[in-house]
Amino acid sequence: MRLILATSSSDQAEELIGRLLEEKLIGCANLIPRVRSFYHWQGEICRDEESLLIMETTAALADEARRRLRELHAYEVPKIVVLDPENCDADYLAWLGEVTRQTTALPARKLGEIDWADWRPVDRATLTFVIRDREVLLIRKKRGLGAGKINGPGGRIEEGESIRDGAIREVEEEVGITPLDPEKRGELRFQFIDGYSIHVHVFSARRHVGEVRESDEAIPLWTEISAIPYPEMWADDIHWLPAALAGQSVSGRFLFDGDVLLDYELD
Repeated sequence: MRLILATSSSDQAEELIGRLLEEKLIGCANLIPRVRSFYHWQGEICRDEESLLIMETTAALADEARRRLRELHAYEVPKIVVLDPENCDADYLAWLGEVTRQTTALPARKLGEIDWADWRPVDRATLTFVIRDREVLLIRKKRGLGAGKINGPGGRIEEGESIRDGAIREVEEEVGITPLDPEKRGELRFQFIDGYSIHVHVFSARRHVGEVRESDEAIPLWTEISAIPYPEMWADDIHWLPAALAGQSVSGRFLFDGDVLLDYELD
């Protein structure tokens, strides 16, 4: 299967290629550094230089690769086209199957079917909940994993960055404030049946500096702790967030099919 998409720069294109190669969602990619693009956006006709990517993957991984590209892409509405080339060389298809993630086994539907001792997440991330009197700062995500849902500020830990520094940076980037002395509240492990997985470190902070602002990633929402809108959040949150906000330590494992919680276990 062939995935075709555009990015705003060759640097971003190379970053996307690197991530999907590392996660074995694609076998190879081609990059055309400069193309001229013409399109409608927000009532105007736009003309820009972009970079064009062509990625190769298997039919079994095409949907997951497309979802992952949508999460990582900087565009609000990225164009990701999936093509099924006919009469592709059989030896090439065999090689593609060897170098990409294997999907022959049926996905786990229960936590007990996962070898947690050998579990390795695709991503490491943070969630930080800033508390002010009886309120907590939540966000409505604009893009990425969980776009449209309400959650705490957070995101992936960058290479070479400490977990705590990553937690602070994500809050600063998403809502404009700096949490002071964030305290670790626990760790959560998430497995999705499409193969994606993420290890989340949870923090809370009772002091901050700066003024809350909206960003291109999130809409900030100061929310009464007694009125947290759990139906608009990930299905796991209601099982551990009350304890974390009360200052308790939390630890758990969760299995999802898309945004449907299949199974969970709290330690």
